[in-house]
Amino acid sequence: MKKNRNLILLLFFLSITIAVIFSCSSNSDVNLVCNSSFENQNQPDLSCWKLMMDTLTYSDWYSTVVPPEGGQFSLKLAGSEGASFDPYAETYITDLSGNITLQISAFIQALYGGQPIYLSAYQHRNGSVIQSADQTDWAFNGWKKFSITETFQFELTDTLFIRITQTTGQNSSCLVDLVSVNMH
Repeated sequence: MKKNRNLILLLFFLSITIAVIFSCSSNSDVNLVCNSSFENQNQPDLSCWKLMMDTLTYSDWYSTVVPPEGGQFSLKLAGSEGASFDPYAETYITDLSGNITLQISAFIQALYGGQPIYLSAYQHRNGSVIQSADQTDWAFNGWKKFSITETFQFELTDTLFIRITQTTGQNSSCLVDLVSVNMH
């Protein structure tokens, strides 16, 4: 009788423990992007980001125009017709492993120019892109949420790059804020 009672108690505590673990293991609300709003302590900040832009011609990298629920600043990407590259902001995420579906998003607003804007994700393994996903769109008339949902098969040594690109077939500029990567 005592063995049955101990077994029942053990099963009860085991089922409670499993329920608690699974109820607390949701990662969908955790943003994997470092410095997703391009600011730190109410100051503009590019920590965790690589910026490729003609900074001599376009020296103002930030704007105080932000989307709803944004902070104090957004990042301004600008480029001119005839440039040898399209301006972009890029960050990366490491230490992902397994089959993971990611929701990747950014709020973007075009300022001028009629060129498309890209939100892209690139999975790198051993120096090569093995999978990519992107959304190409325009973002006139206010802030637009660009969004990608993609499933990746990660090895622990892989790197996921997130890039926002403002193409420059003509003079073009956009604002970017609230970049996020969440497990879905």
